Amino acid sequence: MVESKKKPIMFCHLEKCAGTFIGQTVRNRAEKEKKHFMWVGHDIDDSIKKIMPNMFVVGNIRNPFSFYVSLWAFSGIHKKGHYDLFKTKYPQYLYLYSDSYNITHFRKWLRLILLTEEDLLNEGFARYMKQYNIGLLTSRFFELYNNADFTYLNNVDANPLVDHFIRVENLKDDLNKIGLPYTNRITNKSKHHHYSEYYGEDEKALVYKLDNYIFKKFNYQPFLT
Repeated sequence: MVESKKKPIMFCHLEKCAGTFIGQTVRNRAEKEKKHFMWVGHDIDDSIKKIMPNMFVVGNIRNPFSFYVSLWAFSGIHKKGHYDLFKTKYPQYLYLYSDSYNITHFRKWLRLILLTEEDLLNEGFARYMKQYNIGLLTSRFFELYNNADFTYLNNVDANPLVDHFIRVENLKDDLNKIGLPYTNRITNKSKHHHYSEYYGEDEKALVYKLDNYIFKKFNYQPFLT
């Protein structure tokens, strides 16, 4: 078991990676043990980063192929987040969010997000994606967990700010490693096909190339043929 008993707990929430469920599970454990708990996301500032070495930091992650489908489908189904952004700034592309079962729409959206130099999602990650030739998930990961230090792209064993990662695909085991229960009550699920159905060979190769760091670090399979 990962040792966390002597420190207060912080959960760093990487969006669309079962964060609501994981964060609440970690919070419940902290409250039960009467520990100080913090839940933070991409708005981590320097004051928070200074206290992270004194806390047991938990992060979350998921297979990149699954991540992009979830990100796309959630916005379209719930008509919020990136959907609102596209409605206001890029109405010509809004149709791509119209049907979470439309494979063609997903593939067009994916290429638009990953290959367009403009920061279409208005998250500030486009500069990283272009400079380091990486995907959105890798960009978010480094901003949140590696203090935007991309020298770690060549070192998958380094975890500068995180003590323990919980993978969506391995929830039960990764939660158990820090003594947390698994209840199979994940919320915020989006309705769509299994993520593997959305990818043609070109899309598989694109994501595997741009988010290769995530695949290697967490031993995710590329399912390339």
